[in-house]
Amino acid sequence: MKHLTEHPEPAILIVEDDINDQEFIRRAFKQSGVANHIAAVNDGEEATTYLRGLGLYADRSLHPLPRLIITDLKMPRMGGIDLLAWLSSRKEFRLIPTIVLTSSSDQADITRAYEQGAKGYLIKPVQFGDLTKLIRVIADYWRASCVPYPTPSMAF
Repeated sequence: MKHLTEHPEPAILIVEDDINDQEFIRRAFKQSGVANHIAAVNDGEEATTYLRGLGLYADRSLHPLPRLIITDLKMPRMGGIDLLAWLSSRKEFRLIPTIVLTSSSDQADITRAYEQGAKGYLIKPVQFGDLTKLIRVIADYWRASCVPYPTPSMAF
């Protein structure tokens, strides 16, 4: 039985401050055969607003809870590391797998991301074709994974 907070197709949330990268990731998912609802926000602070269903994001039929989050690291207001820490500290969101997709190959960033709960860390390719291949790997893994929906008992 589906819960009221569930969307017919699991949603994906992209947390990325570069609007061009948001669109490239969306297109790469589409070219990989992913028909799921894909939402995009500009930084970690906006992601927390989306996840809590506040303001513009209050209607869960339009802004469903994601079952996968893909985040950049370096963003204004709240970066990816802080978002990972925020997610890990909240029972209602800590089960949502979060993958870092960033241009940083710095070992310190990689270590911090995993320490804060990242389920994967991927270097963002420069070429769109390479991004599509990487997103296809993410999509295939995600489609094959058993990921629990957040339940009302996990809500505020």
